[in-house]
Amino acid sequence: MKFVTTKLIRLTGMLTVVLSALLAGNGAAQSSSAPYTAVAGKQVVDSMATILRARYADADTGAMIAAHVQRRLNDGAYARIADWGQFVRLVTQDLQSVNEDTHLFLQVGGGPAGPGGPGGPAPNASHGLEAVERLDGNVGYFRMTNFLGGQPAFDAIKGALDILSVTDAIIIDLRNSRGGSPAVANFIISHFTGPDTTLSLLVYDRVRGTTVSRYTMKDVPGPRRPDVPLFVLTDDVTRSAAEDLTFVLQNMRRATIVGTRTAGAGRNNASVPLGHGIVGSVSFTRVMEPGTRREWERVGITPDLQTHRDSALAVAHREAIKRLIAGARGEAARKQFELTLQGVEAKYAAAARSAQRLTASAELTRYVGTYEGDQTVSVTGDRLVYQPRVAQPREPLSTLGDGVFTSSAGRYRFAVHGNDVTLSIINPDGSTSTFRRLSTTVPERRR
Repeated sequence: MKFVTTKLIRLTGMLTVVLSALLAGNGAAQSSSAPYTAVAGKQVVDSMATILRARYADADTGAMIAAHVQRRLNDGAYARIADWGQFVRLVTQDLQSVNEDTHLFLQVGGGPAGPGGPGGPAPNASHGLEAVERLDGNVGYFRMTNFLGGQPAFDAIKGALDILSVTDAIIIDLRNSRGGSPAVANFIISHFTGPDTTLSLLVYDRVRGTTVSRYTMKDVPGPRRPDVPLFVLTDDVTRSAAEDLTFVLQNMRRATIVGTRTAGAGRNNASVPLGHGIVGSVSFTRVMEPGTRREWERVGITPDLQTHRDSALAVAHREAIKRLIAGARGEAARKQFELTLQGVEAKYAAAARSAQRLTASAELTRYVGTYEGDQTVSVTGDRLVYQPRVAQPREPLSTLGDGVFTSSAGRYRFAVHGNDVTLSIINPDGSTSTFRRLSTTVPERRR
């Protein structure tokens, strides 16, 4: 990548490395898709356990997770599974239950496991950049839902930063962002720091037995703005490379973080073929602050200004204008910013009142709850919202009628049988995976 300096350690993609050599001779070679069987499921679990013991970032923890999932298998936890869709979700839930590592999962598919994991929405053609605009008060805003690597993504980000180069403050919205490439995180960070390279992270790699250093970039292709007031919005889905950006900017005291505590997905992962068309994601690095060796894995990042995820933009926008008022040159400029602040506060107050008036129908509320595989369905305003598991993006659902809903990630069918509710996920090939509702409640933070 031409924008990387000699000091920058290149962490390709999600550090996706296929460790197929470890699987030689254990029956885990990729095969064509076939119906789920208990024998095939055991082979996949055993293959995943082998990888965990050999390559997980913490050796002792990897052995514990491997033993736990094999014990669950032997206890019959997966005995009633009907298809691979059910299998990957239930095994993923057990994999994560030991130490809440959200980079640890299984998914159906022969390709590398992406940052979303099982059930997550696919990256789109916008290279992760979802919105770029100028807000009232000349405050720049851009939103990223994933950090896709590759030159097109860098070009798109540079274009966004070019557009916002004339703004007086900038808000980076990372709510509902599932991460991706750490190189993209460093690319953005470097546009808001000075030209002197700064050590920002240490990455311990158990596979290689080495610790490498990552520095900010000396040269950047877009506008370098080391002094512009900067705000980053987060929520409990903000994860992985999105947390990388948040963690570094907060440690440098370069940005004000606004929102809720992040997901705590602080390790890089490798994608491993496990056989029968199943891919496993395994964490194999530890990412640390250089001075203290502090990590954000599991604990997440606590914002400087804590507020509900839905109000984070309003809070950051107001704070940005207050910062501009404080630094205004001349009385006229100060008064103009004060008038702008009044208008912004009135706009957000009106939007909040409007949101409170939205009510969900009885049909929607009957589907709310927690389903097998740590999936949840909630209501926001007058829409159902589906979340495939903890730290995964929330997907607003649109109704198609008769209990069937759709989103950008897939199609979902609910069935009510007395007090019991099931959720069927309709896969692209037309098959379905069905899950029982376990509870009518949805914890605010399922960690």
